[in-house]
Amino acid sequence: MTLSSNAIRKFLSPVDEKEAEDPLNWDTTSVLSSSHNSVGDDEAQEVKEVEQAAKKDTIRINRWRIVLMLLLFATAVTLTVLTYITLDAEQENNFTAAYNEFSLTVEDAVVRQQTAIRNSLRSFSHQLSSTAHSLNATWPFFTLPDFEIHAGEARSQSQTEFLGVFNIVNHTDRLDFEEYADYMHRDWIKEGHQYRYGSLKNLDQVAYHPYITRAGSDFGTFDAEDEFPNYVVSWTYSPPPVTYGATNHNQRGPLYDAVLKLGNETLMGPIKEFKLGGIVFSTAAHDAFHSKIKGSSSDFPHGQYLHPVHRQVANPDSDVVAILELIVGFDVSMRNLLPDTVKGLVAVLSNTCGQIYTYEISGRDAFYVGPEDLHDTQFDVYRREFDLAFLTHPNASSTPGHCVYKMELYPSTVFKDQYYGSTPIGFTVAVALTFVLIAVVFVCYDVFVQRRNTNMIYNAAKTSALVTSMFPRHIRDQLMQQNESRKNKKRSKGGEPMTKSSKMRSFLTDGDSDDDKGRGNQGNNSLADLYLETSVMFADIQGFTAWSSTREPCQVFEILEGSFTEMDRLARKIGIFKVETVGDCYVAVAGLPEPRHDHVVAITRFATASIRSFGKVMQRMEVKLGPDCSDLQLRIGIHSGPVTAGVLRGDRARFQLFGDTVNTCARIESSGTGGKIHVSDATATLLTNKGMGNWLVPRSAQIEAKGKGLLTTYWVEQPEAVANKSPAVVQINTESGTDPSESSDLFLRSLHHRAIAVSDDKVERLIMWNTDTLLKLLKHVVARRMARQRHNGALDYLKGSSNMPDSNLEKTNAPIEEVKEIIELPEFNTTVAKLQPDPETIKLHKNVAPQLRMVVSRIAAMYNQNSFHNFEHASHVVMSVTKILSRIVQPAELEEEIMQQNGGIGTKAAASESLHDHTYGITSDPLTHFACAWSALIHDVDHLGVPNTQLVEEKTETSIRYNNRSVAEQNSLDLAWNLLMEDQFSDLRAAIFSNGEERARFRALVVNAVMATDIADKDLKALRNARWDKAFKKGDVNSSDPVEEQSPRDAVNRKATIVIEHIIQASDISHTMQHWHVYRKWNERLFAEMYFAYKEGRAKTNPADFWAKGEIGFFDFYIIPLAKKLKDCGVFGISSGEFLSYANQNRNEWETKGPQIVAEMVEIYGKNEEKEFQDEEVAVL
Repeated sequence: MTLSSNAIRKFLSPVDEKEAEDPLNWDTTSVLSSSHNSVGDDEAQEVKEVEQAAKKDTIRINRWRIVLMLLLFATAVTLTVLTYITLDAEQENNFTAAYNEFSLTVEDAVVRQQTAIRNSLRSFSHQLSSTAHSLNATWPFFTLPDFEIHAGEARSQSQTEFLGVFNIVNHTDRLDFEEYADYMHRDWIKEGHQYRYGSLKNLDQVAYHPYITRAGSDFGTFDAEDEFPNYVVSWTYSPPPVTYGATNHNQRGPLYDAVLKLGNETLMGPIKEFKLGGIVFSTAAHDAFHSKIKGSSSDFPHGQYLHPVHRQVANPDSDVVAILELIVGFDVSMRNLLPDTVKGLVAVLSNTCGQIYTYEISGRDAFYVGPEDLHDTQFDVYRREFDLAFLTHPNASSTPGHCVYKMELYPSTVFKDQYYGSTPIGFTVAVALTFVLIAVVFVCYDVFVQRRNTNMIYNAAKTSALVTSMFPRHIRDQLMQQNESRKNKKRSKGGEPMTKSSKMRSFLTDGDSDDDKGRGNQGNNSLADLYLETSVMFADIQGFTAWSSTREPCQVFEILEGSFTEMDRLARKIGIFKVETVGDCYVAVAGLPEPRHDHVVAITRFATASIRSFGKVMQRMEVKLGPDCSDLQLRIGIHSGPVTAGVLRGDRARFQLFGDTVNTCARIESSGTGGKIHVSDATATLLTNKGMGNWLVPRSAQIEAKGKGLLTTYWVEQPEAVANKSPAVVQINTESGTDPSESSDLFLRSLHHRAIAVSDDKVERLIMWNTDTLLKLLKHVVARRMARQRHNGALDYLKGSSNMPDSNLEKTNAPIEEVKEIIELPEFNTTVAKLQPDPETIKLHKNVAPQLRMVVSRIAAMYNQNSFHNFEHASHVVMSVTKILSRIVQPAELEEEIMQQNGGIGTKAAASESLHDHTYGITSDPLTHFACAWSALIHDVDHLGVPNTQLVEEKTETSIRYNNRSVAEQNSLDLAWNLLMEDQFSDLRAAIFSNGEERARFRALVVNAVMATDIADKDLKALRNARWDKAFKKGDVNSSDPVEEQSPRDAVNRKATIVIEHIIQASDISHTMQHWHVYRKWNERLFAEMYFAYKEGRAKTNPADFWAKGEIGFFDFYIIPLAKKLKDCGVFGISSGEFLSYANQNRNEWETKGPQIVAEMVEIYGKNEEKEFQDEEVAVL
């Protein structure tokens, strides 16, 4: 079978989630059915299974939940309504009872008052008749002696305002009565004033002749038209009149006629406004009388009562000789009828004369509301009606002239509100809220129960999914069944039933049961199966051990998670079973747990996709984690054959593969090459049978596998790549006697291309990483500056950029002359430390990041394409500097001391101050950190690949400029500094240094750090050694040399200066103090650089002649002493021991392997040189 080129390209192309069809036209259904799900997919599946198992119970619970909620709702509604109805009815009953009680009280009081008025009139009538009889007086010529005394008492008893005696005078007696009146009226009026007021000051004593005149005519006259058969003459009053002219008025009218006609009845006239002011009262006195009564007025309606006086006492059949008239204000008469607490009873007074008036009785007061019936009609049902007339004459109702009164009582809203309150609503709301609270509690409880059940389902599913991710489904089911069987035995002896989640935890963690102790798992069948047709893949990250030795643990795990997660995604898509990961090794298999006929094609496709995706992941990681990530490669080995798969029960049980196929696959993988797929002969045969033989490239030599002998193996490669691959390259990669992990780092490059040429993509990634690293450090610089400026009250640097002239710096002929013995670092300020914001929250000027990226890009372009001294090496030095600075930690004893000083509480400021003192101020100055990283980035700019001695010998322009001292270092520093000082980078400079002091310190730090990388200059070396001795070496007590006195401040700064220089020195050669493979990589690059320089005639000595022994001397006289100094500094904690340990290990291993390694490098580069020479001859011909 032969595949088309399109099918091959589809097969070899990276796997994409969006692929619409299977590239190899596989049976997609079989692929998906055999796919081993991820934990996330398994969780979803397990949730469905658990939910399905609990579905019946869930439905039943939901039904009862609905019933309970409906029942609770119905109960709540019923009790709430009943509560309101009951309490409202109780209020209604209280209201009705109170109204009935108080309205009856008013009725009784009003009736009693009416009776009292009539009794008072009847009694006074009898007194008049009896006194006249006893005095043998003849009517109408009779005046009751002491009238004001008797009449005033009668008024008081009847609570009236006016009482008058109206004598009936026949026309025949008119003149005699006028003469009698003229004689008597002054006496009784004066007598009344004297008795009532004690003087006559209220009496207007004008001349007056009491003619009988009709009401309304001029006083003191008598007209012919006023003549009647008899007259009802107003004679004596109480209170006494205010003028003599108020007497002898004829009041004859229908009402008086009715009294005369009915004989012995007390009659009432129409309600009207009686103007008593000016008659018996002065107007002011009458108003004053009413003003004493709350809500009363003299203008309010008054009632008029009339009662006959008979000639004979108690003889109603005798002649009526006079008529008593009594006047009362109704609002006054209805006072004192109710308790003070009762308000708002409405009284409607009406009569047969068509008059209606409304009053409101509130407590002891009565208020006139107005004419007409003004009560609230909603209370009509409560009307209480009673009569105010007590007439006995049979013709009383038919006799005209008088009015029959009645009164209607009603409650009002004011009255009702005294008995209707918020109690029903309050209790109803309380009951409702109680049920709402019960419902809320129930819902909350139900939610928590649901959440618990959901969590239990989720946890059970999660546990089950975890198990499914560790074991195939059928293995998991067997484990569950066996575990449940064992637990059932325990439960039969007593115990709680187990949930699915607890079952999972049990068989994952319990190990052997009590029944199994001492006999393994003989009680259960083994969980293992034999799979005859499978393909096993081992994938290892080549170079990972060396790479991880230079990284932080979190970065190591980030690489593993990123790459293995991508491989998991591909495995799920293609249908590959992931077995496990061990360190940086990924183990997968196709053909189990579900058999598949295309297992070899599937595993090969997975391997190809994994290599490509791994490369992309590493490129992304390089931007984030720094250099060398893209150098990591996936090395894959595949072997096909039968395997035994199962679970070894016990602690941390897991699904494993066993058998010779697995062991052979491991050997195939370990003998492979990074970035390539290495397959066994068995796998190659299966691929050929599937028509994929053109994917295979035989390995030129057999490999020797431990315990297997010689094996024939193949590479899986693109057919196009196989056709174009040079045999020489294949020969070198496959037949070299070197370790595969080392052979990949040999530099098989043309002499004319200067060995290593970093790809543009990699340079771009390194630029991005360096920019990001410097930006993070720059944020710390700005954060500390902002804290200091807050403390000093200065303006923020963002308000302006820094364009300070170079005059602020000390002018010298060369940077080497700027090297300082002591660089003064800022003193620690506790307040500034407290004020410093979180650097992550700092927002730099919008131009800073673009300018920094431009600067880093320009610096990268300034690096030459050397094997060793290139931009990648600079990036490694930056990474090493930042790592060393991050490992300057505070010793445990200082932490304990701080805790003791602060009562067991460690403060941030105290910890910062202690760390500042312990690290000589390096850790508390972010500008120092940035300067170190910047120095690392620029320290080899424009390096020509030859040492300074060669430049001096060649008398280059730069060597002459710098007076043959530290030529490359000074040149690098000047180029980078001039670049930074360009006008276009003003905002970046403003972020780095905002004033002359910061700029001078930054310059001094950079100069000392970059110049420290020149380890060959004798003067600089002597200066550093003397400074080290002065800073850290203890003086000899027996020495006669004088001890130079120095201030404590200078001592600390001197130590800081030498530590900073040693940090950059150690970082420049950090590969010598790292993992052996890292050391080998960069050692070979340095050899290649010097070898190419020798071949080009820019070096007198071939490095091959001295390289093996020279490295030993380099370790003994520079690297190991430098590592010891890092330890003696006392600021690097356990990291300093790591530096020294790696240096010793690499020195010892080089001593053993060095000569052989040098020979191999000379052989390889010699072959390539010869080949290139031959190629050039062919080109010339």
